[in-house]
Amino acid sequence: MEYWSWRLFAIFLALQIVRLIRRDGVRNLLRSMRLWGEGVSVEQRRENLVGLGILLVLLLLGVLFGVVD
Repeated sequence: MEYWSWRLFAIFLALQIVRLIRRDGVRNLLRSMRLWGEGVSVEQRRENLVGLGILLVLLLLGVLFGVVD
């Protein structure tokens, strides 16, 4: 029995993105996700690279499990 689905995950992800946009605005959300440029600190770059790495690992795991089944 499958306990969760990709559709449910996508809905929760979309809700979180909408919540962040409402809280910070679109420009501030995009500005906080930058990896380089004016005003980007070393800590922000490191945190964004770690987040990008986690997203890539999750994507690869999803592809792996999709291929195996």
